[in-house]
Amino acid sequence: MIRTQSPDLYRARSLYKNGVSTIEDIPRTARARFRMLNYYSAILDLALSIMAIDGRKVVGADHHKEAIDYLSAKGFTAQEISLLQNLRFIRNDIQYYGTKSEDELEGFFAFHKEAIELAITKVASIAKLCETVPRDSPAEKTRR
Repeated sequence: MIRTQSPDLYRARSLYKNGVSTIEDIPRTARARFRMLNYYSAILDLALSIMAIDGRKVVGADHHKEAIDYLSAKGFTAQEISLLQNLRFIRNDIQYYGTKSEDELEGFFAFHKEAIELAITKVASIAKLCETVPRDSPAEKTRR
């Protein structure tokens, strides 16, 4: 379920920084399993950052799915949303069931590498908007 709230730029900036940091820290030689988990985590943080900018928040059992689906309102195509949802499915298989082998994941990355990198760049560029709002703006929520 998506709830409307006041824009939370503090949260948006924090999520944006977490997402970018996760992407930057992914070693190119890391096992595919960890790359998959980290790429998905970064994408989710960036999507949630965008929602915080827009004054939206996801709650409930399907919050990961809804956060990714929200990106369609930001110009993501059905194909891009499908790819990100597939990352979510694979992440769930890894995290909860341990059903993906390194070979399967390496094959997935080899086939979808360019599309994954384009999607990450796109979501990061949209989330980066949180950096353009002045810190003393009325939309800035103060937390201490």
